Amino acid sequence: MGGSSAGLSNKLPLLFVALYFGGRQASRYLLNRHVNACSASQPLLTTRRQAFSPEELRALQAGVQELLPDVKTQPLGKGFKNTRGLVLKFSADGAHRLSDEDDGAYAFLVPFFESVRDPEANAFVLNVLIIPPSENVADP
Repeated sequence: MGGSSAGLSNKLPLLFVALYFGGRQASRYLLNRHVNACSASQPLLTTRRQAFSPEELRALQAGVQELLPDVKTQPLGKGFKNTRGLVLKFSADGAHRLSDEDDGAYAFLVPFFESVRDPEANAFVLNVLIIPPSENVADP
């Protein structure tokens, strides 16, 4: 199957996956004030362009396509009215269940999780937001 990943993204929902490391910003929510607990060598946010190969991206999109029938539309506000999503919360001890053979519905997320996993974190929230294709940028 030839073609670029750009052509593939025009046909499939946009997938946004975020992994939050709760300990880094817990002070903001628990104390109602920001405590900068990160040094320059440990930033809150890093970005990587083309973090996945076209094959890895296709596998991630295929996993999402497989989940779509089971994921309900989430009322996240006007700008997200047609989106769907899911949130997975787990500890470091439970991370292996992502790829568990008996409960491996989310195994397609393992490459993403492992690529961004903070070895010092012990609790995770994996937020998958599925945004359908739309011609109207202001109204997906």
